[in-house]
Amino acid sequence: MPNLNFVGKSKVVNYHRDVSFRFLEHQYGSSENMIIHGDNLLALRSLLATHRGKIKCIYIDPPYNTGNENWIYNDNVNDPEIKTWIGKVVGDEETDLNRHDKWLCMMYPRLRLLHELLSDDGVIFISIDDNEVANLKLICQEIFGSRNFLAQIIWERAYAPVNLKKHFSTSHDYILCYAKKISEAVCHGIPRTEKTDSMYGNPDNDPRGLWRSDNLSVGPAVERNIYEITGPTGKKFLPPSGRCWRVSREKYDELLADNRIWFGSDGNNVPSFKRFLSDVKQGVTPMTIWKYTEVGHSQDATKQLKEIFDGKSVFQYPKSVELIKRCLQLYSDPDSIILDAFAGSGTTAQSVIELNREDSGNRKFILIELMDYCESITAERVRRVGGDFSFYELGDPIFVDGELNPDLSKDLFRRYLYFSETKKEIPPMNPDEPTLLGINDGIAYHLIDGDLNFNSLAQIKTRSNSYVIYAESCTISQETRDQFKIYFKKIPRDIRRI
Repeated sequence: MPNLNFVGKSKVVNYHRDVSFRFLEHQYGSSENMIIHGDNLLALRSLLATHRGKIKCIYIDPPYNTGNENWIYNDNVNDPEIKTWIGKVVGDEETDLNRHDKWLCMMYPRLRLLHELLSDDGVIFISIDDNEVANLKLICQEIFGSRNFLAQIIWERAYAPVNLKKHFSTSHDYILCYAKKISEAVCHGIPRTEKTDSMYGNPDNDPRGLWRSDNLSVGPAVERNIYEITGPTGKKFLPPSGRCWRVSREKYDELLADNRIWFGSDGNNVPSFKRFLSDVKQGVTPMTIWKYTEVGHSQDATKQLKEIFDGKSVFQYPKSVELIKRCLQLYSDPDSIILDAFAGSGTTAQSVIELNREDSGNRKFILIELMDYCESITAERVRRVGGDFSFYELGDPIFVDGELNPDLSKDLFRRYLYFSETKKEIPPMNPDEPTLLGINDGIAYHLIDGDLNFNSLAQIKTRSNSYVIYAESCTISQETRDQFKIYFKKIPRDIRRI
């Protein structure tokens, strides 16, 4: 498989591991749905602690890197050349020779984190256009594996040409689709509609219900399946040249006896196979061209968003709700968690809300948006379409340049120690036992200032099966610690990084 090399690649391949964990600081709301305001690289790194392997379906709509989006590279990668990019708007092809390198350096660590967040049966959909689709596919092949490629979908986003264009008027975008593990991914298909079912009839009043005729011949020809069929009127049939019947003679006789062969209303037509509606799967297998008549187009999406915001134009180029609903219908379950790390105007949240209403599902969404409009547009849209959510901001980093953040408050430090051990939020402090962080599964966790000795040990009042005690040093012997099931963890050496 060919690999794509770009400026900075060696520095960003594992950069996602260097990103420091931050708590997601709850601002308001009591819903399991989450809207996170902040850099998606930092937010995704923080979500790993609680959602690794739990996200069933991801949809992202990253910058297309057209040169007109004014996106800024801001990842603090330890590389001299990359550092010169920070804080600068990425330009177009003529003014910015590193524009593709910058885009790839931005996308690579985020895709690595998204891969880790996906469940084994999960699927990711990525919207993109011609500017970066070739590069995106190559790095996705590296991260997700070429064997897990599902489709490169074409979305017909425009319905009329732009005559001002010199050469071609682009009418489509792409959606790249990858599974975490293709062997475990399940496609539910597109829900059947009256239109898809209208192809079925019952001209012979078969008690098994609606059916449609299907071709009985296939190609290329297999010799043993070439035989003569005699119709009810005595007319004889052979498969067309270069083809054969799709079943053996024995199987054909079984189908004929079961009234599953159709010769037309007068008995003189070429034999066909009766395929009953009750025998086909409930979902229609999706094709890779999605027409605007099925999933909407860009102008539809803009119009829908303006209606939600009382006729005001608040966001450029939103995606269609029906487009994202199609993605979720194919690969999400009624209780799935859906993630959008480039949330924009919040279309994904509305898609989840509408789909839940349609099938009585209980899907949850997680949206991440960097821009200041996260509250005024992304979150406000969810409110206006009747959704609920909890809103979060990114907290301070626990580690800076690989070392414990010297500006970390003691409360945040206590919270991190307990969370790193239990993956649970710390309970309120007990003023009668301030060293106690909390008790989980019979283990009491403590933080002691300075040295762990017999005097500091006397501060522990709550009895437990065993004790994990953080301190800067310890003067209690190993024998005594073993006797009382005390596990000493030295600060900062033994602090777990998550």
